[in-house]
Amino acid sequence: MSTHARPDVHPTVLDQPGARCGIAGGTLFGASAICTAVPLQGWSGVAALLVLTAAWCRFLPLSHGLFLAVAGWAFATGFVVNAGGQLTFAPADLARLAVYAATAFLVAGAQ
Repeated sequence: MSTHARPDVHPTVLDQPGARCGIAGGTLFGASAICTAVPLQGWSGVAALLVLTAAWCRFLPLSHGLFLAVAGWAFATGFVVNAGGQLTFAPADLARLAVYAATAFLVAGAQ
């Protein structure tokens, strides 16, 4: 029998879903800047941000995933579809929001 005490295991910052969500938002911000600079406009840019959003949602609980989906939609609508961060709420924009939210709902899974 060992007499060594087991050290306490402390959670890291990445164990916090809020921290992961913040990092994910930062990567979406960076990716939208890249989409604007390349330029990767239209559905190809929207799809790239959707894939990045879905990848991050896999590591987030549903509430944070839905928040990130709205942020991803806002970056896609404001910088990839429109110019200068302008958000619009045309039927196509709302359909895009529904796709982002449905993706987050289906993919989000971390506890």
